[in-house]
Amino acid sequence: MKKFLLSCAACAVAFGAGIEVSDAYAKTTMPGMAQTAIFMHIANSGDKPVKLIGAKSDLGAITELNDHKAGEDGSMAMIKVDSFEVPANGTFDLVPMGPHVMVLQLHGAVDESTTSNLTLEFDDGTVVELKDIGSKALDMGGMHGHGGHGDMHGHGAHGDMHGHGVPEAGKIATH
Repeated sequence: MKKFLLSCAACAVAFGAGIEVSDAYAKTTMPGMAQTAIFMHIANSGDKPVKLIGAKSDLGAITELNDHKAGEDGSMAMIKVDSFEVPANGTFDLVPMGPHVMVLQLHGAVDESTTSNLTLEFDDGTVVELKDIGSKALDMGGMHGHGGHGDMHGHGAHGDMHGHGVPEAGKIATH
């Protein structure tokens, strides 16, 4: 197993396996909320695709990989997924309203002074440990985070973040 440690003050480091993680942050929560999301940019300079297959955060008891899926009625529902593929010589973004790391059963509120640690596991055996990830509030277009639209965890809609400096959901780019 290849294991890497990264302090997220700058949060952009290339790893021996060709994986680079940058711009990681947790979304702040309102008091009493039991979940948050963590977003980031992952680049793979390797000649083979890799899959993010697991994550563990010290912010809460449960950490999952989640995405949004359109229902037959056009509504968006949050779903747990097994992995996110980062293409060879490409990138994958975990963003609001798209793929993200979901943290449930929080140990406490997340505010802008909160820092956290996150471990990412990839299918090639690479483990990336991110330390001191910052937190920031997001403009949710009048919505308050993962507030409940009746999906499997009651996470709710995030609001449209496009045009607010956040990459398109699940955007994949190759170099």
